[in-house]
Amino acid sequence: MAPATCRLRKECPECAIAAGACSLVSFAECLQCDSMGMGQDKQRHIVCASNKLEAAEKKSKEHLDTLKEQKKELLLQRKRLEDEEKEKEMHIGQLNITLASAKKMMEKAQSMLGTAEWHLHEVREQLKKVKKKEKCEKVQRNFILVVLLAYTVIVSIEYLRDALKLSRDNQVAILLSVLAASFQASLYATQKAVQELKVSIRQLEDKVSEFKQEVDAFEKQKEEIRNDHRDQQRISEEMDREREKFSEVNEKEEVVKEYHSLLSLLVQMVNSIQNDSNHDDIWDTLNEISQSMMQLGKEGAMYFGCSAGEEKTKQVRRLKGIVDKFL
Repeated sequence: MAPATCRLRKECPECAIAAGACSLVSFAECLQCDSMGMGQDKQRHIVCASNKLEAAEKKSKEHLDTLKEQKKELLLQRKRLEDEEKEKEMHIGQLNITLASAKKMMEKAQSMLGTAEWHLHEVREQLKKVKKKEKCEKVQRNFILVVLLAYTVIVSIEYLRDALKLSRDNQVAILLSVLAASFQASLYATQKAVQELKVSIRQLEDKVSEFKQEVDAFEKQKEEIRNDHRDQQRISEEMDREREKFSEVNEKEEVVKEYHSLLSLLVQMVNSIQNDSNHDDIWDTLNEISQSMMQLGKEGAMYFGCSAGEEKTKQVRRLKGIVDKFL
């Protein structure tokens, strides 16, 4: 039959093993036809099989290294999550201690806040009344001042005084002046009361704001604890997922490690044929190779996403069938 063509390609291990098994079948067919020495065709087939199995070994080693790196990353991720979880637990503990000591202060602040808001309302209502009084007193004072001014003008003009039969007596003017001064004094007192009430309102507003800040700070700490508990739940769920991933990767690593070890043994056995001139020994080695290939099972197709498993099995059975005829 025509010699098999050796085409090394960047394939998954299963593809390379299937191709290597095909080359071993060609080698065995040449061997059964010509048992004398290591001819050129036989040498080419065994070298081709060796190269393809070495390529499979390299690919499985790369995959094994990738799985090891994934395990390292998952362990680092788990360590990061554990550290974050501890940090959250410490933060929650500190906040709980702070809240326990701040609870009474917060309750007192809430009570004082209610009182302060009530006083503030009362003072604002009082300010409205005083401002209304201030407005009335301004009107009264201004009215008396206008009357006093008008009277003074009229008295100072002789023909108007005579026409109205007014005397130069200053008693009316004095009375009006007294009334104006009285209204002015009352207005000053009212204006002073307005200013004092405004100061009281500002002080009360400051107290209300201060008490609100204390209550808000307490509520903020409670919200922080709720957020930390939610973060703890998230971290716990992430850690569960990471554990599942680690378990899956670890399981894959164990299978691929065994797969790789068997491949390394296959490469050694195939390479040993090149330096072996005893045909009985070569047939024994081929028998061991076929049995080892059968042991690879379905793991390759499962973990390398390859569909060459059937072809590999077919070629290994062909090799086994040829070898069994000579044993």
